[in-house]
Amino acid sequence: MPSVSTFPDTTAGGAATPARLAGILATGSCVPDGVISNADLEQLVETSDAWILERTGISQRHKVGAGVTTSVLAAAAGRMAMERAGVETVDAIIVATCTPDTFVPSTACLVQRRLNLPGIPAFDVNAACSGFVYGLALANSLIGQGAINSLLLIGAESLTQLVDYTDRSTCVLFGDGAGAAVLGPVASGGMRAVRWAADGGGSDLIYHGPKAGEDGAMSGPDGLRMLGKGTFRLAVERMIETVGALCADAGWSPDDIDVVIPHQANLRIIEAVSKRIGVPLSRFMVNIDRMGNTSAASIPIAMDEAASTGRLRDSDRVIFVGFGAGITWGGAAMEWTRPASR
Repeated sequence: MPSVSTFPDTTAGGAATPARLAGILATGSCVPDGVISNADLEQLVETSDAWILERTGISQRHKVGAGVTTSVLAAAAGRMAMERAGVETVDAIIVATCTPDTFVPSTACLVQRRLNLPGIPAFDVNAACSGFVYGLALANSLIGQGAINSLLLIGAESLTQLVDYTDRSTCVLFGDGAGAAVLGPVASGGMRAVRWAADGGGSDLIYHGPKAGEDGAMSGPDGLRMLGKGTFRLAVERMIETVGALCADAGWSPDDIDVVIPHQANLRIIEAVSKRIGVPLSRFMVNIDRMGNTSAASIPIAMDEAASTGRLRDSDRVIFVGFGAGITWGGAAMEWTRPASR
């Protein structure tokens, strides 16, 4: 397995375990009202509902309307999470996104303005579909070492603005939305292990730009592109390796896992990971059929749905795992518990 950065480092001679345990205090999400069904896509490109379902497991995906940007979705999800946590402020804001409103300023600063939370650090993380788990790694470090007491972590995307609707291999995949979590110290449970890594050598597998021809020449409009076979293979391999490493770090076996919340990229990827790690698909939180691939937003949207519907219960052992452009990958092992009194 390629070298993988971890936090906390539980290996001999590694960094000390954080003095405090970081946990998720509340969740929130926001998806736009617009919906693109497979039938809608049949009118735009040579495809069919059966073709899309067989290859991706997606029936529909959400799409932003006029004037709705990534920061709008992110702020709505963040506001919901803060209201559920019963807090009026936090010590920092991190937004995981690869579809910012603009290059400058950061989406996090735009969210900060929308939520009226001046004077605290706010910044973006772009690790594509792995962005939320990268944010969990940062939150674990900052809260665990006492640098901050609370953090608003948001994964948000408006990917449909980047889609080339003449490219049937990718235009059927992507949707828009945002998911959020308020994190803080917990008395027990909380984050048990984090893994995060990247390999820029695979940066041509998933990218935004013109389409590459068989001769390597680039042509056509910019859009989200993906080399499907190579991406599928690496996504399955890295997610399996990450789950195994997280279990080892946390002292769990696959049988101990109550819920897996994976990046919602492709149902076939999720099924392959389930089979290979020996955790039944029934323990995976899957909503790709209704949401499509929302990149950094997919894990927190699925997490919020699981929390809101009672799928996540106190003391559940939960694995978050993702893979994305870069290439990037990572995950977190967490015991889902009530927050500590503050």
